[in-house]
Amino acid sequence: MAKKKEKTLEEKLQEALVPENQWPYMLPENWCWTYVEFIADKIKRGKSPKYVEKSLFPVFAQKCNQKDGTIALEKARFLNPDMASKISDYVFLREDDIVINSTGTGTLGRVGFIRKKDMLGYKQILPDSHVTTVRGMFCVNKSYLYMFLKMKQAYLELQGSGSTNQKELRPDSIGTIEFPLPPLLEQKRIVHRIESLFAKLNEAKEKIQQVLDGAEMRKAAILHKAFTGELTKTWRRENNITTTDDVNREKLSKECEEYEIPYEIPDEWRWVTFNEVCTFIGSGVTPKGGQAVYTDSGIPFIRSQNVLNGKLDLSDVAYISDEINEKMKRTQIIGGETLLNITGASIGRSCYVPQEQSVGNVNQHVCILRFKNYINGYIPQLWLNSPKMQEFINFNQVGQTRQALNFKQIRGIYFPLPPLQEQLEMVRIIKYEINKLDVVCNSLANLAVRIDTMKKSILAKAFRGELGTNNPNEDSAINLLKEVLQDKF
Repeated sequence: MAKKKEKTLEEKLQEALVPENQWPYMLPENWCWTYVEFIADKIKRGKSPKYVEKSLFPVFAQKCNQKDGTIALEKARFLNPDMASKISDYVFLREDDIVINSTGTGTLGRVGFIRKKDMLGYKQILPDSHVTTVRGMFCVNKSYLYMFLKMKQAYLELQGSGSTNQKELRPDSIGTIEFPLPPLLEQKRIVHRIESLFAKLNEAKEKIQQVLDGAEMRKAAILHKAFTGELTKTWRRENNITTTDDVNREKLSKECEEYEIPYEIPDEWRWVTFNEVCTFIGSGVTPKGGQAVYTDSGIPFIRSQNVLNGKLDLSDVAYISDEINEKMKRTQIIGGETLLNITGASIGRSCYVPQEQSVGNVNQHVCILRFKNYINGYIPQLWLNSPKMQEFINFNQVGQTRQALNFKQIRGIYFPLPPLQEQLEMVRIIKYEINKLDVVCNSLANLAVRIDTMKKSILAKAFRGELGTNNPNEDSAINLLKEVLQDKF
């Protein structure tokens, strides 16, 4: 049998270079288009071995690859030491390796970069079968390769094949990605420029987040001042406000004995309970058939995900038919109610139902609260979302397997009741102050989005040779690629 003729260096080079008519875009003259497989020493899926509770061999899983780009090796499981000798050394992760989540949904295509500090002192870390390792060769700066693949993360996710629930990103899908290869010194300059620009943008984003966090604290402070009477203290004095006489003080006093009143309130106010001042307290049900009976239009069916802190969000609301709504008359929305989430992770979130939202119903996770006419409808959700009441709700929730509030607890919720005139003034001031904060927060949130867009733009320019770092007199990257082909093949 005739021996297979070995390819010449020129033939190997033609195979490694992307044909000119397939270039994604033009590059500087001393750069070249190649494929990831030609500048990678390894593109290999890991293995899922037998596990033990603890050993010297962590197994890197998808959950170790964090959304924010960090590595969380503390989430790793551990390899049975008896198997370590049966696995080739090259499979174990090294510093500067790139790890890509390669199966499933949600995190498919996520790209991470192993730095020395991420290894937590372990010498051998095995990627499991759901993670692909990409190890660059000498011709490519490892950080440059990582930044490029990180930029391609959305593309990698789309390359997954298989069923909807179990997509798979094959190593050859990574290897065939076109790769813009500059001279090695230019790669280092690009990495330095990206890191420098990103550091400044990250600093700006951190400051934005600090202001946003401060705004939430400021909102909490406004509500605290409102429900201690401090917010309307001057207004109360100027308007000669008298004691709240709209409620039965003797009954209220008896009902409030069960609870320790948290703080002093103005003499003109009264501590009351929801049982005394509500005309209705009740939650809905999930219609027979569950989600199968939901419709594309009809009566809005409000679930816990629609009840946000201070906002009714109907962007993804479900709908039920008129017939089902008629069977659930008790929990029909008429507008002006307060809604309170009473089970699950969102327990305690509360919002006001605008008067114009006069049609709707709720499921069993949402409680409707209707108040007597001497309470401004907008006030209760402010009280429920205040720091004091969130603390109360978190302390009093019950349930063996999930968070929950029962109706006895809801009826017993205490409420500092000001005179109606003062309530109106409270609402006016609170809306004014919070709206001011929201304007600032929205502007900052938009700026944070712009920062993310700027990062994408920087990366796009970097891999086009448009950061102003390229030296056209440096040796062509084609010669660098030739060295690789001689060494590798």
